[in-house]
Amino acid sequence: MYKDLKKLINRWNETAKKEWAVKDEMSDMYIQDAKDAMHVLHCLHNNLIDVASNAIAKLDTAPREAIVMAIYADTSSDFVSQLGWEVSPNPCEIS
Repeated sequence: MYKDLKKLINRWNETAKKEWAVKDEMSDMYIQDAKDAMHVLHCLHNNLIDVASNAIAKLDTAPREAIVMAIYADTSSDFVSQLGWEVSPNPCEIS
């Protein structure tokens, strides 16, 4: 489970190793984003929904949105709602 969240973690870890990321001193940021996502994944695997939700809430906007969207892809909008976030099934739809 959480295939897309795991892919996101792997992508951030791989991005941290890229020449441009190292050169531009961005590696640490990607490594930290991957660690934060791993923490969320660990919480979800252990059914610690409140801990996962709090961890996600403390993140910067870009990694938070990426993690929430990966969880949405792996589960459902109802599950994401349990974490305290909303995802529109049609992001172009304005209510």
